[in-house]
Amino acid sequence: MIYLICALYPEAKPLIDKYNLKKADDGKFQTFKNDVITLVITGTGQISAAIATAYVLTKYECHKADFVINIGICAGMLPVKGAYLINKIIDISSGRTYYPDMLYKSDFEESELFSGNSILSEGNYPLYDMEAAAIYQAAIKFISTDRISFIKIVSDNFSPESVKTVINDCLEGNISIIDEYILSCKKIADEIIATEASDDYIHLFDQLKQDFHCSVTMENSLKGLLKYACISKIDIPGIINNMKENEILPCQNKEEGKKALEHFRKQLF
Repeated sequence: MIYLICALYPEAKPLIDKYNLKKADDGKFQTFKNDVITLVITGTGQISAAIATAYVLTKYECHKADFVINIGICAGMLPVKGAYLINKIIDISSGRTYYPDMLYKSDFEESELFSGNSILSEGNYPLYDMEAAAIYQAAIKFISTDRISFIKIVSDNFSPESVKTVINDCLEGNISIIDEYILSCKKIADEIIATEASDDYIHLFDQLKQDFHCSVTMENSLKGLLKYACISKIDIPGIINNMKENEILPCQNKEEGKKALEHFRKQLF
């Protein structure tokens, strides 16, 4: 399943039309579905975004192969109607920074995003919204970071009074590239489900998590890297054998494992 998270109905409308989504019988949040996509409208602000994200992922029993994609407008100093895939989220309220794993290729330009709790009428952030940090924090309770994406389209250069008139144009003007990204996520999800069902993958993961002395966090990173490598047809045995020949694996402790896992990551990109 692909979960689309939108703050506002006008952001969601072009997606509802594109995928012929039907309104679900749900009194909590506006939710629209087909067999592949579930879209929820959260309302604006951090609290609403976090609650709606957690609610829909719980209600529809999010699977570890699913994707969560937050799609919507934002303010910023970048060109109006430009669409960006977010590689870094800075929560202005807490000062914390979040990094969605950028494992899968796309045609989007990438940018960092600042996420706050109020509408701004002036600012110098490249991109700014009110929901992304909260959505990220809610979604990582259910799925790994490589499955959480943020597509932001600039609606205004910190002139909120103009937003209502351009929301539809912002989404409609980028619907093709958004569609390509959603379809690629669906393909990846299907391939991962097939891959994880294979005995070879299960055996490889079980062996490597021991060789890397994985913590729970490291296990999740290793799973994401293995999925990417399998989908990309990368020679994983060749990389592992090379690491063993250079005595990088097996590791003796968790600290060695962290360094070895980072080495493994670099071999894939």
